[in-house]
Amino acid sequence: MVNLGRAWMAMKHGVYTGFTSAYNTYNANNHVAELEFNFADYNTRLARYWHNRRYADNTIYHSVNRYASSYKLEESLYKHIRGLRNPIGRLVQMETAKVFGGVINYETFADGAIKINGADDQLLSAIRQLYQWSNMDMLKTLYVREGATMGDIALKVVDDTDRNRVRLEVLDPRKVHDVKFDEVGNVKEIDIRYERQNAKTGKWHEYCEFIDNDHFEIFEGGNRTDGWDNPYGFVPVEWTQHVSTTLNFGVTSFHQTRHKIDNLNDLVTLIHDNVRKIVNAKFTVSGIRPDVGTNGSPTTLSTTGDNRDNSPIIYVGDGEMKALVSPLDISGALEAALSQQKEIENDLPQLALQSIRDSNSNLSGVAIKNMYSDTVDVFGELQGNYNSSLKSATQMAISIASFRRYDDFRGYNLDSYQSGVIDFGIRPKDLFSDELTTMERIEATSIALQSTAPELMLKEIGYSPDEIQEALGRVSRSQLRQQALAIREQSNQAVASGGNIEDVA
Repeated sequence: MVNLGRAWMAMKHGVYTGFTSAYNTYNANNHVAELEFNFADYNTRLARYWHNRRYADNTIYHSVNRYASSYKLEESLYKHIRGLRNPIGRLVQMETAKVFGGVINYETFADGAIKINGADDQLLSAIRQLYQWSNMDMLKTLYVREGATMGDIALKVVDDTDRNRVRLEVLDPRKVHDVKFDEVGNVKEIDIRYERQNAKTGKWHEYCEFIDNDHFEIFEGGNRTDGWDNPYGFVPVEWTQHVSTTLNFGVTSFHQTRHKIDNLNDLVTLIHDNVRKIVNAKFTVSGIRPDVGTNGSPTTLSTTGDNRDNSPIIYVGDGEMKALVSPLDISGALEAALSQQKEIENDLPQLALQSIRDSNSNLSGVAIKNMYSDTVDVFGELQGNYNSSLKSATQMAISIASFRRYDDFRGYNLDSYQSGVIDFGIRPKDLFSDELTTMERIEATSIALQSTAPELMLKEIGYSPDEIQEALGRVSRSQLRQQALAIREQSNQAVASGGNIEDVA
């Protein structure tokens, strides 16, 4: 057990220095996932989280980002660069939607945002109660969005003994000063610190909660104010890496694409600014000698504001005016920007889903899966990370609730978490519908009905037994009508030619 009381004051100055350093300066080393660059160090993580958030909210080049000027200088970016082509906000929203997007089906959990399998009615009842106490409809979105933005996120189980309930909370990784893991990635020790206001005095102080497998300790303003033995035998925190690394701390999906995004915005901003210079051009005038004022300086040429757009008209007599603009191949520049944008989309295949929507494609889910298999694989990895962490946090919460003997949880105990009694699965959310499009279904049905095994083909398409019988019945009736019409036509032809009707039959 670490004695935080002895180390607190010595570390406190370093903590605040780290906050200031992370927000005011940029260091490229903070983004290199190697031990030698202190990737897991608190101040390094804090700087990385700040930088990633600035891409997500598109303020990376804005003065809101305190080191924007030095960052532009270090990365040799255009001084007036703006986030005109920054897809990260859209990427974060898309990843959030594809992991746990939608509405939770609390009744069965068979479909919806969180699809649970392998759980009996008793376990489903416990999960349902826990998720309702946790306001899971909101929490699931916050959980994934913050993880997609920063690269790390955590779920903490809160044992609310005053209200006789447990709940899951999103733990901001910026509050985690230190965390240690066992050999399989479970949290075995965590140091949570953040500023908190005293309800009585109104003053702010630093709050620290230290947890390991044996103890809980609380420090406020550097003083140990509470502590107790850990009755659970585990740390009730589940750490999630958005994209996993070997260092126990994750990265964002756009971790390796940031500089390409910078270069694209650099180019596009230059194009926009040069187009503006062409539209609002400055001119040089030759062939006219301006009047000289009383102070000996040239006076301005006479102007009028009678032009339709209220811009000044400059009278130059027999002189010549030339625009002060640099020649710009707009088509070539835009082509270069589109090429760079394509490169970014190749790095982030998740963005390909937008192109499907933009093209108003009528492709079925099966066809899209085959065409965009890399996109499916990327989302599958993300879903796996979050599903696994949510499952573990849920199991911890149910074990704690059963230990407290809360309602709906009395069928389990603390050992249930380790023994697998409360084991279940969370199935990945479907990225695309596997159903055929309307046109594909019509074509497939037509082919099936003309085949030698229509029942088998209709079943494969998705028809129910009743629908199959109805379809085959309609075909049979249609065939009988066609045969009757054919016989009638032949009869009419026989009568007209003087033949016998019996010959037709």
